[in-house]
Amino acid sequence: PHHALDRVHVPVDEVVRLRLPLPHLPAVARRLLLEPEVLDHVLGRLHDDEAAVVEALAPGAPGDQIMNGLTPLPSEMAVGATWSPDLAKQVGAATGRELSVLGVNMILGPSLDVLETPSPSPNNDMGASVFGGDPYWVGALGSAYISGLHDGSANRLLVVAKHFPGRGSADRSNQEEVATVRKSLEQLKQIELAPFFAVTGDAASSGETADGLLVSHIRYQGFQGNIRATTRPVSFDAQALSTILALPEFSAWREDGGLIVSDNLGTRAVRKFYATGSDFPARTVARDAFVAGNDLLYLGNIVSSDAPDTYSTVLEILAYFSQKYREDPAFAQRVDAAALRILTLKYRLYGSLKLQNVLTSSSGLNGLNQSQDVTFEVARRAATLVSPSAQDLATLLPTPPQVRDRIVFFTDISQAQQCSTCPMKAGLPVDALQNAVVQLYGPQSGNQTSSFR
Repeated sequence: PHHALDRVHVPVDEVVRLRLPLPHLPAVARRLLLEPEVLDHVLGRLHDDEAAVVEALAPGAPGDQIMNGLTPLPSEMAVGATWSPDLAKQVGAATGRELSVLGVNMILGPSLDVLETPSPSPNNDMGASVFGGDPYWVGALGSAYISGLHDGSANRLLVVAKHFPGRGSADRSNQEEVATVRKSLEQLKQIELAPFFAVTGDAASSGETADGLLVSHIRYQGFQGNIRATTRPVSFDAQALSTILALPEFSAWREDGGLIVSDNLGTRAVRKFYATGSDFPARTVARDAFVAGNDLLYLGNIVSSDAPDTYSTVLEILAYFSQKYREDPAFAQRVDAAALRILTLKYRLYGSLKLQNVLTSSSGLNGLNQSQDVTFEVARRAATLVSPSAQDLATLLPTPPQVRDRIVFFTDISQAQQCSTCPMKAGLPVDALQNAVVQLYGPQSGNQTSSFR
């Protein structure tokens, strides 16, 4: 039967968290199909011998700012909806392959958070960036995804799983203020920590083992006891973090070189926790995170109250660390241990630290944007009936659309930009789904729909 197609654009206000996921790109990335101003913005400040780190958020805008040139891969939620570790590994392999071609050698992801109780409220801001709510399946899919990242990159990509020890049950969004997970230690072991066990001490193979863990800025009652306003997030609490890492599942992994990475130290939550009035001591924040046990500090957009911008703040932090290194033997020992751990992982990637082993060849760029098959398969198998239930479907929709029926598309769009001076673009055109239906079922493909009005 023929039925008309219509669409309704429902604008929904949302805050797009803009991030620059590739602070370092080798010169070969100039051949990517990215806007020239983006490459000028990123590459103009860099040396050609620097490698890259990318934070894995939900693919596409607003999760990342590379909006074309790479394969549009599915989110963790979509992968989780397939219940297929094999597809998770294929998506990971495609991601690892393309990032490796770009010269990226470290990824902050995947997210192994267990979204035990989904909620539409702002208290839960993880969106589509988690595999699901079952700790076993989050662990199984996360392990397969990590294995794919390693295989796809030919083991040239360090994988840092997040947000350790898990933020799925946090009582609020950790973007604005420090959140709390109010669970006992045993509850944390059964739910939040289970997927991290699966990719560290309980990993089935080296390929499924995470190279590092990114520590969230969250308080955990199971490790820190009664939580007060002054209780530090676990990322700044040396006693709590060491207690977690002393668990048998993590201790052997840590001894084998496992890396601990801080979450973004430039978030509003960290600033709100440390700030006294208008004073925000970025040097103290970085020092506390490092002394707590983080080997690598993710500074993000951190800006000290006595500095004009992030660049100046980073220089201040480096100068402060250098001074502490010279004056404080214990601090110097901690720096040496962290540096050795980082260099050891780099040596595992390249076999030696020679420049020619690190630079990537531009010939690999021809293989970008070639993994649409796995994206299509995930989309096909991830399709999920949300409402009504399968039992009620036959009652509420007894027949397919008839000749005079209309299909109405309610579409929300999000916009993002590839750099601070780039124009805003829609992550997905407002009529994308409508056009796909017309293409598949319209006059050129079976003529099951009439021209929409």
